[in-house]
This record gives sequence, structure tokens and C-alpha cells, in this order.
Amino acid sequence: MTTILVTGGTGTLGALVAERLRADGHEVRVLSRRSRPYGVDLREGGPGLDAAVAGVDTVVHCASSPRG
Repeated sequence: MTTILVTGGTGTLGALVAERLRADGHEVRVLSRRSRPYGVDLREGGPGLDAAVAGVDTVVHCASSPRG
């Protein structure tokens, strides 16, 4: 099984990507500034970045700067 990290996985695009990858049978981790309950392994950015990418096969980058 492939382990995939989705950055921005709680945003509009990232959440859809993460859900599709999980439905396709991948182990999915989400890296995000904000946490929401998901059926994936959620990691928060900052000092936890090394832990978030440990053991990951692929990174899908969906993060963006917030509007403001």
C-alpha cells in the first residue's frame, strides 16, 4: 500500500484529493494548518513536518495561501 501525504488536505481541493486517494485504497496523511475530523491521519504543520513525511512514498501538494 502506498502512503501519500496531502498538503492542504482540509481545504476544498485537498479534501477531495485525500478522500479519493483513500477510496482508492491508499494510506493517506493530511498536513494542514487547521484540524477537522477526517478518516485520515491528520498532521499539523510546523515542527511536526519531519514526522509528517516520515515513511511517506508520495506528496501531493494542494496547499495555498489563505485569502485575506
